[in-house]
Parts: sequence; C-alpha cells; structure tokens
Amino acid sequence: MSFEEFCLKRYKVVTEQFESSIEYAFKKTYMDVTPKPQMTEVEAVIMGLAQNINGLNYSIIKLIETDNHYALDSALRSLFENYVSLRFILEDQTVFRAKRYLYSKKNSEYEIGEKLLQTNRRGRELRKFIGMSEEQVNEKLISKLKVYDIDHIRQMMLGELEFKRLSEKWYNVLSNKKLKTFYALCEYMKFQDEYELIYNILSKEAHAMDAFKSFEIEDSLLSFHKLKKPHIMHTNFGTRMNIEVLKDLMKYFKCKEKEREVLAFLNLKKLL
Repeated sequence: MSFEEFCLKRYKVVTEQFESSIEYAFKKTYMDVTPKPQMTEVEAVIMGLAQNINGLNYSIIKLIETDNHYALDSALRSLFENYVSLRFILEDQTVFRAKRYLYSKKNSEYEIGEKLLQTNRRGRELRKFIGMSEEQVNEKLISKLKVYDIDHIRQMMLGELEFKRLSEKWYNVLSNKKLKTFYALCEYMKFQDEYELIYNILSKEAHAMDAFKSFEIEDSLLSFHKLKKPHIMHTNFGTRMNIEVLKDLMKYFKCKEKEREVLAFLNLKKLL
C-alpha cells in the first residue's frame, strides 16, 4: 500500500468514526432521554455544521475514488470554512456566537431574495440570469423566506446580538481584536498555515487562475488531458480537521466516552 493509499484509507475510517460520533451524540442528547428535549437554535447550528462537515468528507472521498479532481480543491475549502466556523463557535460564548452565525445567514438569504425582486434594471438582469420571472421568484424563493420574521431577525442582530451593522461578519465578536475577514478569524484561531495552504492557494485554483492545467500544447496542437493530482494534502487535512472538531463536539455534548472510544479504535488500527 502506497502512502497516498494509506492516507485515503485513514481518512475514510476517520470519516466513518466522525459520522458515528455525531449519531451517538444526537441519540444520547435527544432520543435516549425522557421527556425528549426540543433542539435549540444553538444546537441546530452546531449539528448543522457537523453534518455539513460529514457530507463534505464523503464528497471528497467520492471525488478521489472516481478520479474527479476538478472539484476537489473547492470541496476542501468548504470543509475548512465549516471546520473553522464550528470550532470558533465551540471555543467560547457558544450561544452568542451560534446565534450570530444563524441570524447572519438568515439575513443574507433574505437579502438575496430582496435583490431578485428589485423592480429596477439590476433586478431584471438577476432574474434573467437565473432564468426565473418575478412571479417564479415569488413562488419558489420568497414564499419560503416568508417563514422568517425578517424584522425580528434584524432587530435581534442590531440589538441583543450586537451587530454594528447588518453586513458585519458574524465572527467579529472579540472586544480586544477585530475579526473583519476570514483570514483574521483563522489567525486568531491559529490556523494561518491551513489558511495559506487550503484557502489561499486552493482559492486561486478554484477561481481558474491555473487555466492551463487541463491542456497542453505540443507542435502547435492543443490536447486536453484529464486532471490527475495527488490527494495526500486533502486526505491528511481532512483527517486532522475531523479528529479535532470531533473532540470539541464530544466535549460540548458531554460524550467524552465516545471520544475515548474513537481515539482508542484509531490507535489500535495504527491510524493515528
């Protein structure tokens, strides 16, 4: 087995353990107790981000196994964004940070709907771009967004959740340090190296800055070739992110016994 194959195997095992840990925490917290508690907004945010990470793990594995490397970098970037967000929320002020995350996302979704419904030229251009009429936007998008009490959301943001303005980044919450960019957040969380490797470098690929990587020119002839790239960085980062966020999740949901079980299993299999 090559080192690259070992890294993929380890990532797959860690992904399975991550998924089983989420299921264990959910069952222990919401199913195995009487009376069954209602999931709070904060817990929904945490579980939602954990499920995003889980889904992206399987997407990355599938892309590698099918030699579909074009979307691999974008998937790892998305995994990193969810990882940083979840670890920041769980680090401190969990209720406050999770609510800021949730209300900011809801407001952003509503703003998209508002832009699509503009009666000016820009609104018409946006609707034309997505191939929808004003009536279709109302029917398919806005009707779903109406479940949000947008006035309440915005009042909460500017009041209890201490947004200086609606466009402020949800993670700009520290009194002694401004976190106005995703890089500033990564720097605060001590993820600068990960940012440079995963987010910054892969961002350039995701935005097609390496436009020549899929074809070559020889003797004035253009030939395309299927992109094939090493995936050791993707699987190694994925493995590490899963293990670290799993520890935070099990601590939050008071499932330290599951964390010990998973780490013991990985040690036994010589995957750590």
